Amino acid sequence: MKKYFLIALAALLLVGCQKNNQDSSQKPSIAWQANDSFSEMEIVKDMDAKLALSVPEGVSSFQITLSIPSTLVGVANKMIGNSSNKGTAGKEPVMDLVNDATASSALTKMGFLSDSPKTGTAFTLDFTKLLEELASDSPLDNASKFSFRISVTDKAQNTLSKDVRFNWTSGPEVELTSNNSLPYSLVRGGSETLVIKVTAFGKIAALTFSLENCTDEGILNYIKRRSGTSSAVIDLMNESTSSAFNLPAAKDLKGKTSVELTLTSLMQNFSYEASSTGTSMSFVVKVADELGKEAAFSFALAVPVPAS
Repeated sequence: MKKYFLIALAALLLVGCQKNNQDSSQKPSIAWQANDSFSEMEIVKDMDAKLALSVPEGVSSFQITLSIPSTLVGVANKMIGNSSNKGTAGKEPVMDLVNDATASSALTKMGFLSDSPKTGTAFTLDFTKLLEELASDSPLDNASKFSFRISVTDKAQNTLSKDVRFNWTSGPEVELTSNNSLPYSLVRGGSETLVIKVTAFGKIAALTFSLENCTDEGILNYIKRRSGTSSAVIDLMNESTSSAFNLPAAKDLKGKTSVELTLTSLMQNFSYEASSTGTSMSFVVKVADELGKEAAFSFALAVPVPAS
């Protein structure tokens, strides 16, 4: 009798183990191929924020809770039909992909959701699409945070919860800080101070000066001669170029988040090299950060006609 009992017990344990293994393989799972650790991802152009969600037993409940900048809550609420799920000053918006047809339809149309949770068992969740929908028309503060909690329950009552997090770093900015009246006058012997400030929270990676709508061959040839190229562009990431124009070296610019550049001497040189008078042009500053974000800033220069 004891022998038969042990055999029966072993059989039950084996079936139990097999059932547990089967149950485990059938539970909801989620994967982020570009970010296995689900660490916070920087929001950049062409980022890979596609997640693969598998719910083999079928979806019973599927919600996404949004922790986003308060200025964007109104945008999120437009995608939510269930009034009790709309966000407020003290409550996070919730998108119910099973019981809220408005939310499900909005997320599907924008390309975030690849299939209907009511019938599908495998989904692609493209958070790039959702972030674009939320923030494309709204200015964001630097270091703005986005967090999305995915909560899924399948028809066998297995649950899955995962947070997907993003950070926004503001793009570069350039401003004239010396309060000059414009257009800036290229007067020979002039000494009016000209200072620009470059801010790049994503760290400066590229910085150039160029002239647009310039017909003054004297100034254009001066830039080409000094830079040693056929292009009238001053590349401050090129050590020899920055040195030729007596501008800050690349090592003093690259990787910085904020720099001020005094251009008074450069403007004086332009004024002495000018070959015509009564002309105008635009001085263009272009900057790119290490995240690939770019900015351009321009201001007017004029070569005045000498006083008679």
